[in-house]
Amino acid sequence: MGGSSLIQVYNECDVIKLALRLGKPLPEDIPIAGERSPSESFARKNGPRIMRTTAIKKFNLKASQMDQLKPVSATPNAYGTLTRYYNRCDVENLKLRLDELRAAPAPAAAPWEF
Repeated sequence: MGGSSLIQVYNECDVIKLALRLGKPLPEDIPIAGERSPSESFARKNGPRIMRTTAIKKFNLKASQMDQLKPVSATPNAYGTLTRYYNRCDVENLKLRLDELRAAPAPAAAPWEF
């Protein structure tokens, strides 16, 4: 156990960027989205896409609300993170659902609640 060993650690985004730049296909088993498995990492593309930050600003959403949706793609950006794109129709539907919830009347208090 006295020998020295070198462990090399790489930033996942840097590896993905390099693979894309070299034109190498990414293995299907790399979980791009982090907490999701590869088979459920991305939503099916359906119409125009919208960038996550643009959707948050344009539709006045919070990041936690956007986390309810699956992105259709993710690409490495200059900041070492992934830029996520979503189906615009999914973002619009999310906004409509949230607006409906806000407009719904508050439930009546139970008779035993004061």
